Amino acid sequence: RAFVAAVFLGLSGEYATAAMLYACVEDDYPLVVIAELFAASFLAAWVGRAFARTAFERALGLKGAGLAGFLCVAASAAATAHAGGERDRYRVLFAGRVAAGLAQPLLQATCDGWMRAAHAAGGWPAAWR
Repeated sequence: RAFVAAVFLGLSGEYATAAMLYACVEDDYPLVVIAELFAASFLAAWVGRAFARTAFERALGLKGAGLAGFLCVAASAAATAHAGGERDRYRVLFAGRVAAGLAQPLLQATCDGWMRAAHAAGGWPAAWR
């Protein structure tokens, strides 16, 4: 159950970070640049789901992948909060959005793994896993 709480905290942290990002940059950047930042997180989430998730699970296990996802959320929040000077600001924000995108499949893998383990321990049919 601690995994479910961690996933909830991570995903809600990402939700708050995304809202904070928009509020912080809406006066500084045109809307198309803000859309690029969010598109970077969507693309990173797709790449993470397609390729990185299984690699992290194999290398770190489910707990390690969940921790990596949580650390990605923390990196995204730090990048949003401390974007640096004007010259490097876009790059820092972009890297933060990529980290946020990678966090999504890693956190969801942790929750999925916990549910599969709970179903197996409960003796429920394999089709339910």
